[in-house]
Amino acid sequence: MKRQDFGVFFRRPILPAVGFADDRLFSALDLETLASILVRLGPSAGEDIVRVVDSTGEEFGYSCERRVLSPGFMGKRWTKRQIIDLYNSRTGSDRRYSARSLSNKRLSEILAEISDLIRGL
Repeated sequence: MKRQDFGVFFRRPILPAVGFADDRLFSALDLETLASILVRLGPSAGEDIVRVVDSTGEEFGYSCERRVLSPGFMGKRWTKRQIIDLYNSRTGSDRRYSARSLSNKRLSEILAEISDLIRGL
């Protein structure tokens, strides 16, 4: 992948990050991996904008047409419950993430654990 194939507008997401397109989840621990996944999705994602959630819960949008990742302009922040529900709705019942004791875990910790589950670790 060439540097010109992918751009970040305003600021980078705080990684790890979880994204979804075509009813599939993906995760990345570094920007290079995230860029590689997003560029490969390209127009085949069936959507013009692919949504990505970073470790702070902030939503980012990747424009397949422009190949640019930028923070959501509506200021959307995902909650712990929304991130867990996103994961659980797209996985089998044997790999569900437990929503118990959410108050004891930071959002970044939950997102990192879900990221590991997506990558099969």
